[in-house]
Amino acid sequence: MEKLRYTQKIKNQDRLIIRNIILVICLIAFLAILIGSIACIGNGNYFDLIIYGVALIVIIMVQFSTLFICYELIIQYDDGILRITKTFGAVKKVLLDCDCKKIDVEKYSDKIDYGKIIVLSPKSCVSNRYVLKLSGRKFLLNLDDYMYSLIEVAHDIS
Repeated sequence: MEKLRYTQKIKNQDRLIIRNIILVICLIAFLAILIGSIACIGNGNYFDLIIYGVALIVIIMVQFSTLFICYELIIQYDDGILRITKTFGAVKKVLLDCDCKKIDVEKYSDKIDYGKIIVLSPKSCVSNRYVLKLSGRKFLLNLDDYMYSLIEVAHDIS
C-alpha cells in the first residue's frame, strides 16, 4: 500500500513592511558610516573609525535579526505522522513531530478561552483556523480541508 503524503506551506508575510523599513534604515545608516569613514581617513581622525566600526557591527546585527520577522510554516503529513516546521530562510525549526492519533483537533472559536496557545498561522490566511492539542501544548493553525481530513481520519478506528 502506498504511503500517503501531503504538504501545506503557509507564508507569514504580515510584518514584511516593517522588515523592509528596517532594512532601508540600515542601508541609509550603512551609507552614512561609509561616507563618515572615508571622511575620517581623509581628515586623519582615526579615533572616530572605532565609533563607526561599532556602529557597523550594530547595523549588521539589526539586519541579521530581520531574518526572523517573516517565516514560512510547513505542515507535513507523512502516513500518520504530522510534522510542523518553521523556516526562516535557511534556518529550520521543528515545532511538532508526532503521530496524528495523539492529536486532538477542533475548530477555532473566538468565544472559547484556550489559555496559553501558540499562534503559528497568519491572520491573512484564507484557510480555516484549527487548534491542535497535544500533551498540554496548543497550536493555532490554518489548515486546508484536505489536511484537516487527513488528521481526523487518523482518529478513525476502523
